[in-house]
Amino acid sequence: MEVTRYFHRVFAIVTFGYVFFHLGYMLHRILMKRELGLLYGPNSMFPRGKDFMDLCHNIRWFLYLGPRPKLDRWTYWEKFDYFAVFWGIPIIGISGLMLWLPGVFTKFLPGSLLNVAMVIHGEEALLAIGFIFTFHFFHTHLRPESFPLDTVIFTGKIPLDRFIEERPEEYERLLREGRLESVIVEPPSQLARTLSTWFGYTALGVGVILIVTIFATFIFHT
Repeated sequence: MEVTRYFHRVFAIVTFGYVFFHLGYMLHRILMKRELGLLYGPNSMFPRGKDFMDLCHNIRWFLYLGPRPKLDRWTYWEKFDYFAVFWGIPIIGISGLMLWLPGVFTKFLPGSLLNVAMVIHGEEALLAIGFIFTFHFFHTHLRPESFPLDTVIFTGKIPLDRFIEERPEEYERLLREGRLESVIVEPPSQLARTLSTWFGYTALGVGVILIVTIFATFIFHT
């Protein structure tokens, strides 16, 4: 149990670290480099009208009622994943800090809030895991285009034919602006593909084991 607590807190610090690093990096690009396109347009993670249209068209496509939507740089489900972190991290992070440092927080908060924090912390973690292993894994790994594993996250590269099929809006824009050649790179090496595949399957296997044990604990020990 002590080892579990230790690693739990280590990864909590890691989580706070990458969140603050990302926020600082984005603010630097927006405020210092004046890359205002990160706030609106196709390169922004903020939702726009096209995302809602893509959602409707995707549902119609799933039901064989219309063509596949022409997706852009970021899809609506990727934006949903992205912003899930922004409300999930504060909720699970603040509640976790309250449980980690109860003496600090009860100096200005009633002790009964620690019970609330425990419920929130556990339920938010369960919600996050449930979301990752349903919506996120479907859109990332279980689609026919990428099943059984999408290694793009590790290699940072995607085949051109798949890019044209999955992001036709971005592809057409790059063609119009004459920037397509600037984003074409050599395919990942055999070593990179092998390492990405093995690492991906290992992470997937660990994740499946964790989700099974978490739900088993939730069912049999509550």
